[in-house]
Amino acid sequence: MASLGDKLVHLSLEIDDRTKSVELIRQLIEDQSARHEREVANFEKQQDVVLQEMTAENKDTETKLSRMNESLMQRKKALECQMNELSKQQEAVEYSKKKKLDDVRRDIAVAKESAYNAYRQEKAQREKAWFDGRVSEIHKLTWKGVCVAVCSSFF
Repeated sequence: MASLGDKLVHLSLEIDDRTKSVELIRQLIEDQSARHEREVANFEKQQDVVLQEMTAENKDTETKLSRMNESLMQRKKALECQMNELSKQQEAVEYSKKKKLDDVRRDIAVAKESAYNAYRQEKAQREKAWFDGRVSEIHKLTWKGVCVAVCSSFF
């Protein structure tokens, strides 16, 4: 059997070995932690760079879209104004057309009325002339008959 001193030496050596192992493991853990911290820092930096690039691209795209939108809005307003003006012109033309049509209808109605009045006057004159002629003929016949009767009674 080994002596107590040998056991103590052996135990002391084993404690030293374990202490060195613990130190090595602690050193490895610290190295790994430092490496992980660097990797995390690098990853965060890369993410910040990518985020900044994407933000810059989005701002450029947003600016381009905003400019395009503004020009399209101006074009839309111009087209709406043009469309409103054309609508007003169309309404004016339709109003003018209706007014001319009403004027023509009124002129035709006046012409028809004056033609009818002229026809009635001519008809009245013809009838009066015919009646006057008939009256005169009846007067002549009556006077002739009276004259013949009177003359025959005298003779």
